[in-house]
Amino acid sequence: MLNRHRVMFCSAVPLVFASICFAAEPVPAAPAQTEPAQTEPAQAEPWQDALRYLAAGELDTAERLLLDAPADDAEALLLLGQVNLEQGRARDAVEAFERVIQLDPASSEAQLWLGDALVQRIDEVPFLIKLPIANRMRSAYEKAVTLDPENLEARVAVARYYAAAPPMAGGSTERAERELAEIRRRDVALAYVTQGLIHEHLEHFESAEAELRTAVEVDPESVLSWRELGYYLQRRERWPEAIETFEQVLVLAAEDPAALFETARSALIFSEQTLQRAERHLQTYLQLEPGPDPMLLGAATPPRGSVAHHTLQAIRHRLGKTPGIPMPREADTSRSCRSPDPTPIDGWTDCLLNVITGAGVR
Repeated sequence: MLNRHRVMFCSAVPLVFASICFAAEPVPAAPAQTEPAQTEPAQAEPWQDALRYLAAGELDTAERLLLDAPADDAEALLLLGQVNLEQGRARDAVEAFERVIQLDPASSEAQLWLGDALVQRIDEVPFLIKLPIANRMRSAYEKAVTLDPENLEARVAVARYYAAAPPMAGGSTERAERELAEIRRRDVALAYVTQGLIHEHLEHFESAEAELRTAVEVDPESVLSWRELGYYLQRRERWPEAIETFEQVLVLAAEDPAALFETARSALIFSEQTLQRAERHLQTYLQLEPGPDPMLLGAATPPRGSVAHHTLQAIRHRLGKTPGIPMPREADTSRSCRSPDPTPIDGWTDCLLNVITGAGVR
């Protein structure tokens, strides 16, 4: 079974993710009075090297490595699809995930990724093609659940699809309720979060917030529930409450990557008083090692590479510090901003804010 590499950052990763974080195994000592064993260094799989570059935001390098991988390397193809999605190339991502499914028909994760890619793809196609794309999306999510009934991320995707889609595309309130019941059997707080996101999509904002707040009451130690409440408050532009909520995430998980980045971003947009703490959070975020991504239901993955560095530049600029810091080798030059030299330039800060305010929340 393939792993869902929603690449993010972490510093303390469970042993199950040791292969992703590339922890080296110690070499046993050679027996006494013998020549030391000549051990060939282990060759990293192409997807493992590419994972490092993806985590650093160097998408072109990651893609080159993955394109050189064997055509039957399902792990490399799974990661290639993710790189394509990061690059905004949904059609290529769909093709990559479909090739993974051909190689590993039992992969629930590949089906879930395919559904995610079709979510992006549906915005790119003419109106008459949207319905067939939507049906493929629903089929992929349903297949992901069929292959692994305990794949809660897939169950959430199915419930949200049924609640949002019109009947002609397979939408059904009754089906959404049945899927929510299955989620509730496994994770009560997650069911409330899912219901809250459904209400938000329907623009029932009071009900959405009530469900999300119930989720954190039901399970006050649920990092996911607090995180999703924080993202909701961001989308409602209630920045002080969003900052407070993400700070609560950090109480529960001091190095949660999403909370570290979003606390800093919210402070930059709204709160001058918390900028110094935001700078520390973002420095921690940028220093974390590559690792598995947390489940993010109502928001996009926090940015890698240039956008994260832009955010730190903007915070330091607001604090009156020198903004010039090294940028990633393959920074997104189409959205980058020149550092002000030698004096602060308001337009430069505006440019950074345009980049940063579009990151993280969808």
